[in-house]
Amino acid sequence: MTFEQQSTAIPAGIASRIARYTPGTLGDAGRPLSIAITPPGLGQLPGAERQQMANYCAVALGGIMGYKAAGLDKTPIAVLGQAIAVLSTLQTDNPLSIDRLISFIAEQDPLLVNAIGVLDPKHCKKLAEDLQTLSLMAGHPFNLSANNSPLSSCWPRLNPQKTRLSLINLGSLGDNASILFWVSQFLLNLNRYAQWHPLG
Repeated sequence: MTFEQQSTAIPAGIASRIARYTPGTLGDAGRPLSIAITPPGLGQLPGAERQQMANYCAVALGGIMGYKAAGLDKTPIAVLGQAIAVLSTLQTDNPLSIDRLISFIAEQDPLLVNAIGVLDPKHCKKLAEDLQTLSLMAGHPFNLSANNSPLSSCWPRLNPQKTRLSLINLGSLGDNASILFWVSQFLLNLNRYAQWHPLG
């Protein structure tokens, strides 16, 4: 039974209390649910915790681009982690967009060059190209809006006693790497939400 068939099989009285989301869909094909490439408030974390979180995001994002967490791919992942950590401190009010990250890396910002130490800045060019390719081919799940980010959609705080059940179908995201990235970022977002709102 497909996700759509399961949805229509739910009794109307229950279905009205269920929110269904389909990350990766476009237009009227479903109900999109985008995910930021970093959890909210990353730039406000203490230095060591911010870098650790940035490295998690870099590994997950690298996985979509086919990077391996070993061998030659470790260097661009390290550069990506530094870029995310540094840029998050410069952009604390809004979610970090993939386009802003691409520009920051492609321009070899002096703050980034300083952060990567003795690593050759030439790694930035290929990394920026890979991120741009990802954005052009499958960037829509990262395009956040005020109405379709996971936490604001799935955990509305206007009436916490009547929060609806949320069903999320990840089938439209494509390959396993994209699904794993979305889930990992969702869990990081959920962890940050729980820290900010310990009582729900």
